[in-house]
Amino acid sequence: MMPLDYATDREVLDAALPTMGLTEAPNVGLMWIRSTLDIAEVECSAAYWDQARSRDDLQILTEPRPLPFDERGLLRP
Repeated sequence: MMPLDYATDREVLDAALPTMGLTEAPNVGLMWIRSTLDIAEVECSAAYWDQARSRDDLQILTEPRPLPFDERGLLRP
């Protein structure tokens, strides 16, 4: 079976989010990990907001925001 291939990160998410079962796309729990070798920071979807705020062992660096796509539809590093 050939792996799916999309030109941009935005296209990947647009294709994947509707397949998440009974969860509507805005409520899907996603984590963006820049490097699994150094998990000092992760970006989480808004679905984790309340849970993250209730933990003393996490530091929240930003308020919920849209994913940082560039003009080509790629996630910014």
